[in-house]
Amino acid sequence: MSRHLLVAITFLGGTVAYKRASFIGLQGIGHSLGPAFQRSVVLVLQLLTLACFVLIAWFGAAYTLKAAEHTSASLQIPMSIPYSVIPISALVFIVHVLADMVATREKRPR
Repeated sequence: MSRHLLVAITFLGGTVAYKRASFIGLQGIGHSLGPAFQRSVVLVLQLLTLACFVLIAWFGAAYTLKAAEHTSASLQIPMSIPYSVIPISALVFIVHVLADMVATREKRPR
């Protein structure tokens, strides 16, 4: 059970860290090339991040559905319950990335 809670805390905590921009970043790339180039680099990185989380959501949902047949040894609950945190967290990540993409697109180069 503790392993499943650790996975849940990791994925759900990651969504909070992403929203607060607490991940290690690459500040400085594009600063010398101007704001328009920097914004385009950020948008490309956001698109790659979005693609990654869409894949995690897709495969996480498939894995969760496959795990519905199995039960945990200690609690005798379907394994799809603890595994469902993966696609749910991925969907939260997707919402955050889309919100960041909208905010990035609305910024005008100075």
